[in-house]
Amino acid sequence: INNNFLDVQNGTLDLTGSYQTHTGNFNVAIGSQLNFNNGLANFADGTSFTGGGVTQFNAGTWNFNGDISADNLDFAGGTTTVAAGTTLTLTGTLGKISGGVLQGTGDVTIASGTFGFTGGSLGVLGFTAVPGVSFEVANGATLAVSGSASKTVTARSVTNNGSITVAGTGNVTFQFGASLVNSAGSLIDLQSDADL
Repeated sequence: INNNFLDVQNGTLDLTGSYQTHTGNFNVAIGSQLNFNNGLANFADGTSFTGGGVTQFNAGTWNFNGDISADNLDFAGGTTTVAAGTTLTLTGTLGKISGGVLQGTGDVTIASGTFGFTGGSLGVLGFTAVPGVSFEVANGATLAVSGSASKTVTARSVTNNGSITVAGTGNVTFQFGASLVNSAGSLIDLQSDADL
């Protein structure tokens, strides 16, 4: 349980465990990695993920229950849920949804940098769209869709106030009321024949 400061300065640290609640800062240095594996953990208000390295969420259940800021998160497996009334703020250039599920009725914002979407699923809880719940690409930020894997957006609005690039061969399926809103002055750059 991290209620203060955990600093990964070199190499890879694997954490496994269930029914843990964290409120502290996880810092991962450039070239290092922090893995959450095969467990169940809650991340409460005030939790933060910082540094130039990657924090990866693998098979397990991960609940974001407060306003959380995060550099370089990789949702590689398992299910991560953003609670209602909270905001997950994403920054950095190494973060992505690469195979896991990022869901919930809280807001998710790419505030700066580049966030990838190379596999997996983005959605809400269930299959009914929730008005006002968004996945926002902020002005100056980029959502980079790429790779050969199929991707899904389920019952959630994706609002582009920055830029979205689409490359690779894997299609993106919007289903159960999901939508893509491209705001005035924003850019969607289609670099391949993948369906969006």
